Amino acid sequence: MQSIKEFTDKVLFYAGKLLTNNVVWYNSSTKTTGNSTDDAQESLPEEMQKLNAIHNKATTVLMTCRTLFPFDLFPNTLIIDYNKVDIIYRSFFRTSRTVSIPISRLNHVSVSSTFFLSTLEIDVRGFEHKPSPLSYLSTADAHRAKDLLFGLMSAYAGKIDLTQLPLQESMEKLIDIGRSASRDMSK
Repeated sequence: MQSIKEFTDKVLFYAGKLLTNNVVWYNSSTKTTGNSTDDAQESLPEEMQKLNAIHNKATTVLMTCRTLFPFDLFPNTLIIDYNKVDIIYRSFFRTSRTVSIPISRLNHVSVSSTFFLSTLEIDVRGFEHKPSPLSYLSTADAHRAKDLLFGLMSAYAGKIDLTQLPLQESMEKLIDIGRSASRDMSK
């Protein structure tokens, strides 16, 4: 009777190298013929760097702002990171709806202002319905979010990897780029 290890080795061998080329075995004494695992282990640090870059992009929040309470009983939240914009709409206690918009889908961002309150509107490509505007934001938050989003749109168009730059410096540059981009679009 064959041991489980021998049976597994035979199955992997007969399944062919095609199935195991992209498999990396951790904490295993199973060996396959050829150098498919050697190739995978040599490229592991590069792939891990790519995974770390994606993780950094996904977990670094660039800006968060909320609508103001007395004017909005259940304040909505805007969260901006390197990859996407999340808008969390709240309609009642412990009730929310989240809309995630990739930066690549942003078409235009506009702000309508009154005395000290503003409304942020986001136009999106490829969505059936554009997201509801965020009303009752502070004017400073709305303009900062608009400038940051325009800067992120410009960086995405230029294919710039922002995770390699210091956060504070890149934020200032993105906001400056966004400020000039929004000025250019309003002319």
